[in-house]
Parts: sequence; structure tokens; C-alpha cells
Amino acid sequence: MASAKEGSRGMFLDGQELTPAGREHRTLLDPATNRPIATVPTGTKEDARAAVESASKAFEASGWAAPDGQRRLQVLGRIAQALAERW
Repeated sequence: MASAKEGSRGMFLDGQELTPAGREHRTLLDPATNRPIATVPTGTKEDARAAVESASKAFEASGWAAPDGQRRLQVLGRIAQALAERW
């Protein structure tokens, strides 16, 4: 199993690592060892708004938001079948 890369991280938005608006950070711990594995930004309201806006644009552009519920049902059915076959 791959381990997390140690170090400080930015925020990922639109496929890019960005510097957060705020300055506060939080240390993430490995639950197995309780050792620090990364420092990540806590984020601000501005960061959250930007993330929601980005996610909304991606959702609309994906075609998933199209009104064809039957197509979504087919896709989810294939996903469920693949999961059932795997486990």
C-alpha cells in the first residue's frame, strides 16, 4: 500500500494545487502510528465558495446533470454490477 507523501499541501481546485486564502494549517496523523504525515490548509469561506463553484461547473460540464434519468440509472447499474462482481 502506498503511503502519503510527507510535507505541506495546498488545496486542489480545477486540477491544480493552489495556495489557500487563509493561513491556518492542520497536521494530519497516520492513524496506525499517530505520526504526522502532512500539513494541510484548513480553508476559509472563500476557499469553500471557490470549491463549490468549481464542482458545480464540473458537474454541469460532465453531462451527468442532463435531465435523462434513465441514462444515469444505466451508468449506476453498471457500477453496482462491477462492484458486486469484484466483491
